[in-house]
Amino acid sequence: MKRMDHADWKWAVALADKAHSPVRNYVVPGVTSSLIERAPDGTLYRLFESSRSQQDGVTPHSHRFGFTAWVLSGRVTNRLWHLTDRIDGDEFAIRHVHSTGVPGATYTTQHAGSGFFRYADDTYGPGDVYSMTAPEIHSIFFSRGAVVLFAERPAECDWSVALEPIVDNEVIPTLKVEPWMFRK
Repeated sequence: MKRMDHADWKWAVALADKAHSPVRNYVVPGVTSSLIERAPDGTLYRLFESSRSQQDGVTPHSHRFGFTAWVLSGRVTNRLWHLTDRIDGDEFAIRHVHSTGVPGATYTTQHAGSGFFRYADDTYGPGDVYSMTAPEIHSIFFSRGAVVLFAERPAECDWSVALEPIVDNEVIPTLKVEPWMFRK
């Protein structure tokens, strides 16, 4: 686990103070995503803030990009999902998700098979830094009062992956955009 030093902390807080254009209920109730700026190298900085403790997990997914996150307050549990075997894991349908690039806008999915997955949780607090690569699959949980500076590197591909549970040979459609999500 990486930790921020004093200079990193000052830089992160100063950058977070530039947040604008909030989108509320960003996938989960009470989470707000605000834009900050796009760096010359194409990295997009945004700020996530949670006004309540998250109750439900986000559908396990990858991203089209790698990212780094700096936890400024609260707690964040990052659940990493790993392909395993039938004995150790639960079965999921694997979907390729093609996004429009606009939060909450229509997306399409393409069935890409199924597999057995298990997860491991890592919890981060103020001053902790964590990163993920584009192909890694995760779910995220924010505590009430969580504030996270997020650096989204340029896209590496035009689709991501989502896992939806298979129960009794039926895919349960957990990847949804609900009317209460993505409020400006």
